[in-house]
Amino acid sequence: MHTDDAGWALGAYDSKNTLTADWATSQGRLWAFVAGPQFLFALKFQNTWVGEALRYGSFLLFCTLFYVVAWQYFSRRVALLAATLFVAFHALRFEGSVFITYPLYTWTAGSAFMIAALLARAYVRTGRLAPLVLIGPAYGFSLLTQEGVMALFLLLFPILIMFKAGLGGGIRGFLRRILEPRRVHVLALWMGTSTTYCVAWIWWAATHPNNYAGIAPFDLSRIAAVWGSYVSAGSILGDFVSPYAVNYTDALSGTGASVIYSPWQNVLDLLSSPNALLSGLACTSLIGILLVRRTIGRDVPVNAVASRYAVKPGITAGGVLTHGAASISHKYNAPVDTSVSEFAGDGDPPASSTSEAAFISAGAVAVGLVIAFLPLLPVALTAKYQGWFFDLGVHAHSHSIFAQFGVTLAIAGLVVLAGQILSPLFGQRAPIKTAFKVSLALLVGLIAAIGAYTNDLIVKDMRPEGARWRVVEEALAMSGVSGLPVDVIWAPRFSSGSWFTVVSPHYWSQYIAARYGSVIRVSTRNVLEPDEIATGKAVYLDYIPLPSPSRGMIVTMAHLTPGGKGGEANAITVSVGNMPAPMRSQAFLTYRDMKGRLHAERLATLSVIGDPSASRYKLANVSADAGSVSVTTTPGLPASLPSCGTSLPLPSRVSFGAKGDAAGQSDCLFSLPPSNGWHTLEAAGVWSTGEASLDIQGDASWADGPVYLNILMSSYTGLGFTEGAQTVTVSVNGARLASRSFPRGSGEQAVQIELPKSARVAGSVTKLTFNVDAPIVPNAIDPKQADTRALGIHIRSLDVSRRPASAPASPEGAQRAAGASAQCRADIAGGTTIKFGLTLTPADNARFCLASQSQLTEGWYPQEAQGVWTKGSRSVLLIAGSDPATRPVKITLRMNTYTGMGFYKGAQTVTFSAGATKLGSKTFETGQPDTPVVLDIPASVRTAGAPLAITMDIDRLYSPEKLKIAPDPRDLGAFLREAEIE
Repeated sequence: MHTDDAGWALGAYDSKNTLTADWATSQGRLWAFVAGPQFLFALKFQNTWVGEALRYGSFLLFCTLFYVVAWQYFSRRVALLAATLFVAFHALRFEGSVFITYPLYTWTAGSAFMIAALLARAYVRTGRLAPLVLIGPAYGFSLLTQEGVMALFLLLFPILIMFKAGLGGGIRGFLRRILEPRRVHVLALWMGTSTTYCVAWIWWAATHPNNYAGIAPFDLSRIAAVWGSYVSAGSILGDFVSPYAVNYTDALSGTGASVIYSPWQNVLDLLSSPNALLSGLACTSLIGILLVRRTIGRDVPVNAVASRYAVKPGITAGGVLTHGAASISHKYNAPVDTSVSEFAGDGDPPASSTSEAAFISAGAVAVGLVIAFLPLLPVALTAKYQGWFFDLGVHAHSHSIFAQFGVTLAIAGLVVLAGQILSPLFGQRAPIKTAFKVSLALLVGLIAAIGAYTNDLIVKDMRPEGARWRVVEEALAMSGVSGLPVDVIWAPRFSSGSWFTVVSPHYWSQYIAARYGSVIRVSTRNVLEPDEIATGKAVYLDYIPLPSPSRGMIVTMAHLTPGGKGGEANAITVSVGNMPAPMRSQAFLTYRDMKGRLHAERLATLSVIGDPSASRYKLANVSADAGSVSVTTTPGLPASLPSCGTSLPLPSRVSFGAKGDAAGQSDCLFSLPPSNGWHTLEAAGVWSTGEASLDIQGDASWADGPVYLNILMSSYTGLGFTEGAQTVTVSVNGARLASRSFPRGSGEQAVQIELPKSARVAGSVTKLTFNVDAPIVPNAIDPKQADTRALGIHIRSLDVSRRPASAPASPEGAQRAAGASAQCRADIAGGTTIKFGLTLTPADNARFCLASQSQLTEGWYPQEAQGVWTKGSRSVLLIAGSDPATRPVKITLRMNTYTGMGFYKGAQTVTFSAGATKLGSKTFETGQPDTPVVLDIPASVRTAGAPLAITMDIDRLYSPEKLKIAPDPRDLGAFLREAEIE
């Protein structure tokens, strides 16, 4: 379910809702009175045959009628080829898909338009009154839709009526056919209906001003970028040029990622996707049939038409006077006219020559382009959509799938047109024609397979967040049959997902009240308040997708203990939905107790609750960490890491998060009880509350030699969540052995400790203690953040080995080892390379010097471990060189940008200047590696005795917090690592 669907779903179950009226009046949209009820009805009956018939049936009806119209007005070959290409090239999108409700009103209005077009053709051909009477209502209803589509229908209807009248007879023949009474009747009806609706539309818009979004200042490049992207977004062809990307956030770990669905990367994975292979094979076969079998879609020869209908010269056919009495003989020996239409009684002349057949194909191309581009022009002009496109990465629209019909119609017309033009050139060279047809069929089939596989990946990522409404339904059903009532649902994972399914914090409580009539408080924060647990009816709700090819969700509810420790549960209920029986028999319910010990219970041994076919189970009388509950099986669902034993052998790699270490190579999962100062285990590690301790025990091999601990850790500031720095001190059995400072953005770092001999006694327990000078409460820094925990350090993994790690123990130690000469001098000689960041190893000291803050004069954030980010749209780097001012200087900057480093899809351009002299610019595309930028500084811009100021202007800034990628509020532009002075 899309974000817009979610909002309408609240009103679908409230008979007193005013959503439709509010939409129509606040945005000045008269057609909302028709679209709104369709939304509400489809959502109210979602997942029933009635609701799905409206949602999917309206799309299938429009799809069928669209290609029937293409068949009637252009040719069978164009229509069938366009339909095949639509299936082959269709690209699934969060924003615009048949799977969401929002395009629904376009399918119903579009179907009405196609019916009106077919009725108009029937009336022109037969002259019967019934089609004429029905044209007005069908066409009038089709105008009750989005403004761009309305403009399309206003323009397209007369074009279709007059299109084939342009065949044969020149201008005089065209005018004569246009002025036929039947066409005049249809055009008059079109004019009257259009005028009536436009007057009503203008009146409503004038009396109800639109407060939705205004037109953006005219900028052709921005308009073209938005317009082109939204038009091509419904086609996998566009992804080959600019791959689809979606930003996801993980509320449990506080991390995020931008996933790029590049079709180029999916070519090698096709063999693993049966759906993709079947789609490619089907499209290849259809294209092959269309191109190889000449009888399908072939323009009917004039002589064949004449012999079929045997019309005598001078006799009218459908009200059109025949002319040019070119007689031919057939088995009835009747003279016929070669200009008679393929359709008996049709007033349109046939395609009696290659040029006229080409005219029809070219018309399909033109009409297809109009269908593709015109509806999305108003969208591209809107300030809000331009902002969403450039700032939030929204590169598709709900009408992108509608534009796909026009795109594929244009491509089909172009292919047929090319065949009509090139066919005479090939003559009777059958091998060339066959090779062309086979190559085209294979190409379309390959693209179809790639598109199907890419769509599978998108659906797989969409399913967890799109299934939240069913998870709520299942949670309430489990509560009803388990005998464990619920009044508070704690569901942090509900905040995970993409931008396209974001809902307000209070949405779920409102939805449950509207949909089920229950008063249940739903919290999506990372913590619960004590009063929320005190009732004894609070649960921790979580869910994971069933493994492929199964669909659905595994839903777990940990019933929290009133008055117990934070996150402690005394009962667990679980639903495994439609998990196959063989897999279910091998499945285990796993959890950790409050001491961190792993427990596993086979599902088959648990108490069944409710209907046995629903596969719901209950485990009571436990003391479980609510966040550790999961369902695993072998093979199938990924099992949790095994619990670490009582002693650690050498070597060992220990994880403190369910996902293991960064490389996914952990041997076991370590238990950290809350009583030792730790929060609940998370996916990527665990947070301390302040001072925290960790008890480890080695086996007999520890006593034989040195033992090194390599701890991968960071802090709240180190992960870039806020300004400042936190210092962590590590002690072993009370003796302080290491200290590390984590300034903002320094990231995860490895802290290495050599255990003293006294801590390597076999069987003895070694206590590691972590002290943080200043734990941080996110909510105290920013009230908008719901996390009220005190956060100290974040530990991901622990490596126990005989050998020390090759990297230095800490940035501070590396910097101290470099000596006093590590800092750059005030005067920098040629041949020096400035390193920006906080780390410099002894090996680097011969080549680098560390930048001083005095060189970062304007527009810089504090330096991080590996470089420094620009702050604002302009940053100034000051370099005081010792070389004579009369000599030109070359400076090479090694740098990147936020988009270039792959954090977000887009491009950023950096312009470099020295004083008033522009030195050049560099554009960094998505995923571009660090790039050296060479600046040639002429002697004319240098002043003796004065430092050289290099200005960098960045055209676009990105905030990870605003993009919902990470809780980093900074506006990030360029990231500078080194500057080499030659």
